[in-house]
Parts: sequence; C-alpha cells; structure tokens
Amino acid sequence: YLYFFAYLRSKDPTDYTGVESFVHNRIKEKSLAWVPTRNSFAIQNHGLMQDDDNQLEKALKDTVNTGVLEINKTVKGIERRLEHTE
Repeated sequence: YLYFFAYLRSKDPTDYTGVESFVHNRIKEKSLAWVPTRNSFAIQNHGLMQDDDNQLEKALKDTVNTGVLEINKTVKGIERRLEHTE
C-alpha cells in the first residue's frame, strides 16, 4: 500500500483512474478506509489478535505512518538531487 501511495504521489491527478481518485481522496482526508483490515501482513507481523480492533487500528496506523515518513524522506532526497541538476 505504501508503494501505491508513492505511485499516486508521482502521478498527475488528472490521469487518475476511478480507484486512484478514490484512494487519493481518502488519503487527503487522512482516512484509512481504503486499506483492507484484518488480513494485512503488517497486522500479522505485529502478532495481534484479530478481535482487538483498537490494537489493529493502531498497528496499521503506525505502519502506514512509518512508511509515509520513509516515502517523504525519499521524495525530499530526490527533489534535492533534481534541484542540483537544474
């Protein structure tokens, strides 16, 4: 999902498909409604019980937030490199 997020950031919004527009809007709203729950690798890797929704939500948010921070660092690094090539 993080790669999809990065893909959307690199794509022109006028070229989005319906699904891409939906996900883009959910991301702008800071909603995780587009991310499947109760069956992701992140949840399984945290070893959490599927019955505990609060723990699942927190684990998913933490995983997404960590990934977003890493993507932002990568994008900023690329932007810096591009500034030096102009």
